[in-house]
Amino acid sequence: MAKAHTFTETFTYKNKFGYVFLKETKKDEYELTVGIGGYKMTTMTDMKRLTQDAETMMKVVSSIELKG
Repeated sequence: MAKAHTFTETFTYKNKFGYVFLKETKKDEYELTVGIGGYKMTTMTDMKRLTQDAETMMKVVSSIELKG
């Protein structure tokens, strides 16, 4: 069985730790996880939508604010 490809990148955004994790689950299907400041989001995607999905997910998780 072939080894699944993975990719991990970490960064700091507005003094918060962030990461992007990509794991191939099947041929042409990937599990994409992004996280910033303790919040994360995961989806299944393909290479055609990968960049767009990652950008959208980053906007969502970076916009989370705790109230109260």
